[in-house]
Amino acid sequence: LQVLKYMANDCDNESIVVEDSRRQTYYGRLDEAAREKIFKGIFEQWAQNLPALQANPAIDKTKLLRLRNRILDTFESWIRLALPDEVFENLVNDCPHLIEMLFAELDSEEDDNLTTAVNCIVELISLSQKRDRYGAIKQTVISKVGDLQGHVQRVVASGDFERADQFAEIFVELARSHMSQIVDDGSAIVDI
Repeated sequence: LQVLKYMANDCDNESIVVEDSRRQTYYGRLDEAAREKIFKGIFEQWAQNLPALQANPAIDKTKLLRLRNRILDTFESWIRLALPDEVFENLVNDCPHLIEMLFAELDSEEDDNLTTAVNCIVELISLSQKRDRYGAIKQTVISKVGDLQGHVQRVVASGDFERADQFAEIFVELARSHMSQIVDDGSAIVDI
């Protein structure tokens, strides 16, 4: 996971210093591998296997927490890349366990996982605004963010303003990116 994270970060920052034709070949191979090998083959598989690992009492919970953080952290790096449209068009269908894990981390007591999950959700909201072809991401994220109302009420009632601030980042990005759709659809998010 760390190698994948650094690959994505290096591509995003263009810090890999190579001749242009080799750079294009490298990017082409990343584009080809992203959907099947990276998103479905790694991110989705890890997210799918995590519940079984968490149910195993022999596995150290600290290591599982670190693993969840690395999955989310690496996923965040990859969603920031300019990958082919089909990677993101099919993300919700290709990686349902990953999407569920992402939103489940909003309940995490671990601040790093919460922050990374919020960053991923904000990136997905922003990404879904950029192309009409990413409608499945938009609908899923809007629906799941609408389901956060109970979480937000509990966080505010408990006085956990740091966590409330994290949720606010999601709502601000959603409003900035998709306000017209939320208002037009009469979404429950408006009640939050």
